[in-house]
Amino acid sequence: MKIVAYVLGENVEKYIQPCLKSLLSFCDYILYLDGKSVDKTIEKVMQLNDERIEIRTIPFEHWSKEANGKQRNNALNIIKEKFKGEKDVFVLRIDADEVVDDNGFRLKELAEYGLKNDIGAFNINMEHFIYNLGLLDNTMNRHYVPLAFFKLTNYISYPEVEHPCLSNIKGRVKDSDICTIFHLRHALQLFDMKERYLNNLEKSNMHNKQFLDAWYKNLIFGTYLVKRLDDIKRLPKQLKEEFLL
Repeated sequence: MKIVAYVLGENVEKYIQPCLKSLLSFCDYILYLDGKSVDKTIEKVMQLNDERIEIRTIPFEHWSKEANGKQRNNALNIIKEKFKGEKDVFVLRIDADEVVDDNGFRLKELAEYGLKNDIGAFNINMEHFIYNLGLLDNTMNRHYVPLAFFKLTNYISYPEVEHPCLSNIKGRVKDSDICTIFHLRHALQLFDMKERYLNNLEKSNMHNKQFLDAWYKNLIFGTYLVKRLDDIKRLPKQLKEEFLL
């Protein structure tokens, strides 16, 4: 059995290393699919100097409603070709601004559980971490990344829509608390919030104006529902190293 991961990113030099370092503790292979970065992202990835990391570049189609699905399918197709003919390969989807917690190694246990119980995919528990304030997102009791960990098969793919989930998954889907993923990007996004808001307002077919207005005001004016981080010790190792905690 193998555990592999793919990461999509573009101009993510500020947080790509913590993301990839958190994966190296348990992954057999990591695909970093870059959208043609113009900053030092590729250099940062190469600095890790690990043969398990493969770098590919395919320019992203920005602000197209099909873009996110196409990007994920590009990554998935590369993995399918690389592991063609191999059995029991499980894939973790993770964004470049996310970090897997210190229990990431237990994903192998989760994969074994899936094989024994005919479970083809898992929803992974997630927490949004606003690191410069030491706060956690509290807009809902639980956040899950749907179908973020799944068994590789030839017939699965992503629909070409915004925020796509895998289609053609056979078997049941199970929620898992084993692996917590933290978003790193909140504070880094403040300067491009207005641009993102206007682009989404013009081109997104998923979010209406009421939702986007609330999202923008919450993040800019600080009315986002949050809770205090109860114990700094439970932060992932890579976050502690990144922020010298």
